[in-house]
Amino acid sequence: MIKKMYKKRLLYGVKDLNLEYEIFLKDFKTENENLCYIFSDFKIKEDLIFANKIDLKKYRVRFYYDISKENFISRSKIKLLPENINIFRFDSDIEYKNFFICLENLYYNDWINYLPVNYMSTVKEFIESQSVSNYLCLTKSDTKVAFVSLNEYYGTVVGDMDWISHIWISRDLQKEERRLVREYVIYWLSINMKLSHLKGAVDAFNVRSQNFFKKIGFNIECVQFSKLKF
Repeated sequence: MIKKMYKKRLLYGVKDLNLEYEIFLKDFKTENENLCYIFSDFKIKEDLIFANKIDLKKYRVRFYYDISKENFISRSKIKLLPENINIFRFDSDIEYKNFFICLENLYYNDWINYLPVNYMSTVKEFIESQSVSNYLCLTKSDTKVAFVSLNEYYGTVVGDMDWISHIWISRDLQKEERRLVREYVIYWLSINMKLSHLKGAVDAFNVRSQNFFKKIGFNIECVQFSKLKF
């Protein structure tokens, strides 16, 4: 197991996390760092975390998903939105940021037992520090039903990337509407990503979002572990 620091972040490298995670976890418990990223030479499996080995109420675990621009664009097909679904633009940066925070607050309330107590304050600090990202917002009968935001980042732990900072599709949509909206979101991302890789992070307990990323061809690049107060 290799361990090093990169820009104040603790990085682990293992041959196969699926075999070595108990060794990693034992070492991580002794570290003073609260946050680390672990990379594996072999494909990381989502169900690793659900083998009753890692307490998700003690650790926050996030999967970092990745896909190359070439592979992602090859999966994208131009789809027209249903006639009752429209593209919406916010009137101001404040309106955009308030809606972003609203969505994150809904997420926090759904998973309050698995997220750190400072989750929303961290979200607010993040959104206030950012300029308004490239985004897509969709409405149905003047009600927002989908939202995705895209940011560019350079020199991160996982390299230069287009980063999906939030993605949400309302469960109130009918099955066929959801399918068409999902296809349009994929198309929108494919024509708006500028760098060579598209990435996004998903909490280990959020199986629904994991399935979304897997279904459209993403693979886990690394796993982020946090030791935070819950």
